[in-house]
Amino acid sequence: MQAQNVCDVRRITIRRDGQVLNTKHLILTFNTPDLPQTVKMAYIRCPVRPYIPNPLRCFQCQRFGHSKTVCRGQPTCSRCAEVGHDSADCKAKERCVNCKGDHSSFSRSCPTWLLEKEITALKIKNKISYPRLGVLYRHARQKAMRRRPANPTYPQPFK
Repeated sequence: MQAQNVCDVRRITIRRDGQVLNTKHLILTFNTPDLPQTVKMAYIRCPVRPYIPNPLRCFQCQRFGHSKTVCRGQPTCSRCAEVGHDSADCKAKERCVNCKGDHSSFSRSCPTWLLEKEITALKIKNKISYPRLGVLYRHARQKAMRRRPANPTYPQPFK
């Protein structure tokens, strides 16, 4: 694999019923920023595509973009978004810390999670750092907001 600029190989695993299971998918790390179309493994040509990880969520404050080891926030329940207790014992109604929606903070249907996933994909596909991408995203959003009328008017229905 070294001849194909592969410097590391890691298998993707999943957890089912408390057991860690291997999948058929591998994460290859290359010595070069440009990915090849395919790699040859045991005489088989395998297609290569960029690996887009899930957004990084802190297991202490439940927010995105950092981990528990560097968190300065307070311990927050991932189920109800209340500060001061663990989600394992929580029976309260679900509420998201990030978007205030009626789902847990780890829900993959959360608009904030979906946005973070999209930003991560853009970062990897365009080879841009996360801070630079954040600046570009905010700039594009501000530009779009300036184009929108401040007080939109809507036609009144006929009487």
